[in-house]
Amino acid sequence: MIRILPVLFILQGFCMWHAITNRVEQKWYWIIMFLPVFGSVIYLYHHFYNKDKIGAISESVRGAVNSNYRTDELEETMEFSDSILNRTNLANAYVDNGRYEEAIELYKFCLIDFNSENVETITKLIHCYFQLSNFVEVVNYGKKIEDKKGFRYATERIEYAWSLYESNELKRAEKNFKGM
Repeated sequence: MIRILPVLFILQGFCMWHAITNRVEQKWYWIIMFLPVFGSVIYLYHHFYNKDKIGAISESVRGAVNSNYRTDELEETMEFSDSILNRTNLANAYVDNGRYEEAIELYKFCLIDFNSENVETITKLIHCYFQLSNFVEVVNYGKKIEDKKGFRYATERIEYAWSLYESNELKRAEKNFKGM
């Protein structure tokens, strides 16, 4: 019995320290003090075994173990609701995984109707085509947004300038490099 006492004191001390640092309700101090074993166990259960916390931890573990978990989740979301936002999110996940061809198809689909001159989507397309060394397409999309404000300070402008250089449009490439 005497061997258990230090463990109980450490458990009670930890619970009191946690309660004080997290400024919990006063009732927890009384429960921990007057019911050392049961109070500490109840306190730990209440504050550490929370379904939201457990769910968040399990989601992050799944994401770490299965690298395509996030992509699979976004694919399911897009199948359920096929919108421009869901397509863009899925395309961003494809880019993160190095699946540029699939991302290009999704980004192209996003450039319809009112969204056809969206600078953000076109800059993402420029990045994908540059990664695939398709400099002609980079130049074609870059010409569309070359003078837009959102493209002036984008990192994809460097890719556009290098693509101009690779396409032997040296004067325009030099102009873009100097503009940065």
